[in-house]
Amino acid sequence: MNMKAIPAALAAILGTSASFSAIADDHSHEANWYGRINTAVSYESRDGDNADSVDIKNISSRFGVKGSEDLGNGLSAVYRYEFGVASDIADVQDNNRLSYVGLSGSFGTVTLGRVWSAAFNSVGTIMDVSQNVGGDAYNGLYRVSNALSYAVNAGPVALQADLVLDGDNPNSENVDQWNIGATLNAGPVTVAATYVDSDGGDADDSNYFGLAGRFNLESIWFGAGLSASDDGTVDDAQGIALLAGGSAGDFGWWVSLENIQDDDAGLDDDIINFNVSRFLSKNARVYIEGAFNDAAAEGADKTEILLGVRKDF
Repeated sequence: MNMKAIPAALAAILGTSASFSAIADDHSHEANWYGRINTAVSYESRDGDNADSVDIKNISSRFGVKGSEDLGNGLSAVYRYEFGVASDIADVQDNNRLSYVGLSGSFGTVTLGRVWSAAFNSVGTIMDVSQNVGGDAYNGLYRVSNALSYAVNAGPVALQADLVLDGDNPNSENVDQWNIGATLNAGPVTVAATYVDSDGGDADDSNYFGLAGRFNLESIWFGAGLSASDDGTVDDAQGIALLAGGSAGDFGWWVSLENIQDDDAGLDDDIINFNVSRFLSKNARVYIEGAFNDAAAEGADKTEILLGVRKDF
């Protein structure tokens, strides 16, 4: 054995390790743990005898980590993992929230995994501002799994496109679903549109269209939205929402009037939703939120009231 080669090899290994350490030191990595505990007393009343109920209810509580690493030359690695927790029973829910990794740069951001859909990031954020009740007229995608997503900002326009690629889905081939959303922010005016096309394979294909707008003043805003879906049957479903909201001191509020029509499901419902929140700090609030559903179907009227506490961290 050439003993003189050992020091040279060790030096090479240590030199390589040192160079990797230098690379790691040169790149900035930020990881942020975050979460939300949102729990409410829920009162529900439905038509019929003994149809009232009172419950302690978890309202989309979650825990997660997100971050980015500067890779140099304007490129960053981004990631996020978020799972739902049941604050009413101290349990971890099935992963129904977010999990993605990707790259971001001057070209935009490309992510793989489970993401907020292009439909929600455009139209959904205007039509559904609720904690729990409300937003039924939106009737679109919220999160999508098995997604390849691309998002970019071009001046006042934000664009996002999603491809859903689920090889385990026997009802479709290659691309299971594609979704595009666009948002224009022009001063106090926001306008958004989205389109979703789903491949049903042997079953009927379906598509969804949404259009929404919002006008912001100093302490009040107004919004409106339309959504329509076609599942291949004779009767399509559609939803219309009119919204308003604002703030005054430590209080915030919003109210919405929605109409949902779906002949297949026998729906022609008018719904009034509201929320009043008292902000105790930047990350803590108490609120009351409610929905009054005047349903077309006999005995389907429903009222729900939430008295909740929300703490973000």
